[in-house]
Amino acid sequence: MAILVCTSLRPSPRARTFCNDLAAASQLFKYFIRGKYNLTYLAAIARAESAERIWIVNSRYGEVKTIECYDASKGSPSAMASFLMRRVALLREKEGVPQRRPPLRGIRLMPPGSKDVEGIHSLLRAALGESTIEEGSRFARTADLHISLGKGGLAEAFFVDSSSGLPAGPTLFIEDYRC
Repeated sequence: MAILVCTSLRPSPRARTFCNDLAAASQLFKYFIRGKYNLTYLAAIARAESAERIWIVNSRYGEVKTIECYDASKGSPSAMASFLMRRVALLREKEGVPQRRPPLRGIRLMPPGSKDVEGIHSLLRAALGESTIEEGSRFARTADLHISLGKGGLAEAFFVDSSSGLPAGPTLFIEDYRC
């Protein structure tokens, strides 16, 4: 199972870098350069890549604004979730993180940091699909996805390398969500 990550039709360079950072976080994310393809064609590409989910990253005024998640496992893609971002922090903006390294194997969605982020946690679990690794199982190196309540009441989702404890992907500052 994989997740096909692509940008909107007219992406900003920051949105492209964000998609590359997601692909570098785990082998489960497959970055596809969209071009002018529509959602139906993306679903066909997802099936060819053995991906059950499609994440489309939209930008506005150069900043990543939304991530729209679709289920592509059953014929035509159906909308699952949408996350509204206040901002994202890319890997290159974090100090002490090596820029080039092999992607980690899987993703472990860690338990929510507080009750305030349980809704986002359950929606992210659905958006990631069956690709998430349960807490009990442990691979050699995984990207642990933590969700906590950050400053200003924003949910903060960030990837951490399970073996080194270093950041393993971008940080998402989620302002709102819907299913």
